[in-house]
Amino acid sequence: MSRRDLEGDEYIDSRDVIDAVDELESEISDLEATISDSKESIEALMQEEEETRESASDSGQALEDLEEARQELVDTESELQDLQEELAPLKSLADEGEDYGDWAHGAQLIREDCFEDHARELATDCGMISDDTKWPCTCIDWEAAAEELLVDYMSITFGADEYWMRA
Repeated sequence: MSRRDLEGDEYIDSRDVIDAVDELESEISDLEATISDSKESIEALMQEEEETRESASDSGQALEDLEEARQELVDTESELQDLQEELAPLKSLADEGEDYGDWAHGAQLIREDCFEDHARELATDCGMISDDTKWPCTCIDWEAAAEELLVDYMSITFGADEYWMRA
């Protein structure tokens, strides 16, 4: 699952969040190393261009190489910033959730507007009601049932949505 697919999902598995954070942190680390290497290359190219200029040689290629290296650095720094911005909300979510439930082994986050359906599915899965569309199942106040179930859950905000996770 792509990390970009998590925000707004009806259900999020904490392991997907952990994987996304690890993936982004690894990419960020790689880009930081690339940026460091690029800066060293630019310094070497600047020195080469200066030496070429002093020897009255054609410095056109050296200037072209230097400009290309600078543009690659700008592009890489921009990509790094994008990844850091993408990491921030995921890292915040992971930091908030890791002390609750079974975060490391797969806690489920349920988007608030899906929680009533979750309560119904949980009741059916636990054998508390049949998976039936007849009376009395059609008479259950699922909104009230979901509200009572929330006692065992904590709220976590991710992006523009509120999620519920078993505490």
